[in-house]
Amino acid sequence: MKRILTLALVACFVLSAGLVSAKEMQFTGQFEHTLEWTDNVGLQDSDKAGVSEDDFNALQRVRMYFQYVDSEVLRAVVGFEMDNVWGRPANANFGTDTMNVEVKHAYTDFNVGGVGFRVGLQGLTWPSAVAGNPIFDNDVAGIVGSYAFNDNFALTAGWARLVDANASDAVGTNSGLNDEVDAFTVIAPITMDGWSLSPYVIYAKYGKDIAQLTSLSSANATGLTDDLDIWWAGGAFSLTMFDPFVFGADLIYGSVDGDKANQNDMAGWFFAAIATYKMEMVTPSLAFMYGTGEDDDWTDGSEVMPTLANGGATNGGFNLTHFGFDGAAWTESGGILGGRTDYWALALIVDDITFVENLTHKLTIAYGGGTSDSDLVKKNPALGNLPILTDEDSFWEVNFDSTYQIYENLSLAGKFGYVSVDRDSDVWGSALSDLDDAYKFTVILRYNF
Repeated sequence: MKRILTLALVACFVLSAGLVSAKEMQFTGQFEHTLEWTDNVGLQDSDKAGVSEDDFNALQRVRMYFQYVDSEVLRAVVGFEMDNVWGRPANANFGTDTMNVEVKHAYTDFNVGGVGFRVGLQGLTWPSAVAGNPIFDNDVAGIVGSYAFNDNFALTAGWARLVDANASDAVGTNSGLNDEVDAFTVIAPITMDGWSLSPYVIYAKYGKDIAQLTSLSSANATGLTDDLDIWWAGGAFSLTMFDPFVFGADLIYGSVDGDKANQNDMAGWFFAAIATYKMEMVTPSLAFMYGTGEDDDWTDGSEVMPTLANGGATNGGFNLTHFGFDGAAWTESGGILGGRTDYWALALIVDDITFVENLTHKLTIAYGGGTSDSDLVKKNPALGNLPILTDEDSFWEVNFDSTYQIYENLSLAGKFGYVSVDRDSDVWGSALSDLDDAYKFTVILRYNF
C-alpha cells in the first residue's frame, strides 16, 4: 500500500512539472498530532469490577489533497487520509509499516451549461445554522448537480450510494438482493440581504436484505420483510441583518415507513437555535436544542428522529459540545451520550476570548436532559437500545479550549471536557444509575498547508 501511494505521489509531481499555463496542480493538506487523556468515557468507574478503559492515547491523522485544474469549469480531486493510533499497527506488530492509507475523496468537478456537477467520492452533509446537521456527515460515493438561478436562488440535487452490502452480483450467487442504501436529496438555498434559508428534502431507500439496521434506532433492527422508506424535510435559517447580533435555527422532521405492524416505524423532530453577539474581545452565544424522545410503548415504533449515523456516536454532525455530543474529530473522544437526538440542552458558549496575541479561548457550559419517557425503561429494563437518558435524568457538560497560533499555518490547542450524568434510581435501578463523571484533556498540534 505504501508503494502504491508513493508511485501515485511521484506520478502527480511528474505530471505537474509538464503542465502548460492553462493547467495547474494544486496541493493542500493537514497534519494533526493528538495526545489525549480520558477517564470514565463509558460513564462507569474503571476501577470497578468488569470495567476497563485505556486512559491515554496518541493519535495522528494526515490528509493530502491533489487538485488537477484544467480550467475554471473542469478539475479533478483526489484526497488521501492516514489515521493511526500510535503503537497500533495491524496485528500489533512493532513499527508503522502496516499503517493503512485510505482514499478519502476522488471526484471530478465540471460545469455544463451553467450546471455544476461533482461525480465520485466526496463529503456529504446537509445545511445547518447552529452546530452541524445530525442526519449525516461523512464521505460518500455519489453524483451532485447544482445551478444558481441568480445571486439569491439556487438549486442542488444529488444521489449517494451509501451502502452496497452484496459481495457478488453474479447470477446464481446473491443476485437480486435488496442490500443497498441510496439517498436522494434536493436543497434549495435562498440568500437575501440580511437573511438566508436553506430548505431541503431527503429520501433514502433501505434495502430489506441488509443484515442489520445500524443506521436507525428502532427497537427491532433485523429481519426486515420489506424495504424501508425514509424521509426528511428540514431547513437552516440565518438572520444577519442585525449584525453583530446573529441568529440561527435548524428544524428537521424525519420518518421511517417500516414493516411488521409498525415495529420499525420512526417519526420525530429535531430543533436547534443559537443567538450570538460579536464583541471586540469575546463572542458570547446562547444555544438550545430539542429532539423528540420515545414514548412508553415499543410496539408503535420509535418517536426519535431517524438519522443515517452509522450506529451510535459516528457519522453524525451535531457538535454542540465536543465530548458529550457527536461531531468531534476522529482524534478526539466524543459522543459519549450515545450520538442520539432524544435530548434537550441549553448551552452558554463564550468564544474568541482574547487577552494575549495569537492565544484564544472558548468556554462552553451545557445543561440538559433526556426527552424519552421514563416509563419505557421501567417497563423494559432488559430491552436493548434503550435511551441513555430519560425525562427523569439530566447532565452537565463543561468544555474549555485554548488555541495558540504558533505560525500562520501551525497551531497548538488544548481541549478540556467534563460530563456529569444524573440518572434517576427509581427509573434505572441502583446499578445503572450509579454513574461516574467523565473527563478528557486533549492536546492537538495541527499544521495546515
